[in-house]
Amino acid sequence: MGGRILLILAVCLFINGIVAGKFKEIAEMKGHDGEPYFWFTFIFGFVGMLMVIALPDKTNVYVRNYPSANTAPEQKTSPVVAAAPVATEKNPNRENAPVSAEIVDGEKVCPKCGTKQKVSRCVCWSCGQPFDN
Repeated sequence: MGGRILLILAVCLFINGIVAGKFKEIAEMKGHDGEPYFWFTFIFGFVGMLMVIALPDKTNVYVRNYPSANTAPEQKTSPVVAAAPVATEKNPNRENAPVSAEIVDGEKVCPKCGTKQKVSRCVCWSCGQPFDN
């Protein structure tokens, strides 16, 4: 009887280790150190899984990297991904001629940034590119 309990315990720990390893990989894919999240998941189970799921994605290319006030002026650079300036009241000289957008699967696809949107839109909601159709 004691041998069965030890076998069941060993199988449970093995499966728990595999699951914790997968959640470690997920944390690393999100740009975090995976080792602590392996142990959180291994020890706390479902609570550790929820913690990894809730982690922010540090590898997102749309996250802007604004320099801090303590950096030297020569180190201050533009954001990682800078959106192209769009013609606005504050920036009226920006050339932004209307372009023809392709309609795919009932959605209008912006030729400039590739964002899908409603067919009724006259301007891309993502990049501000005006459409002529």
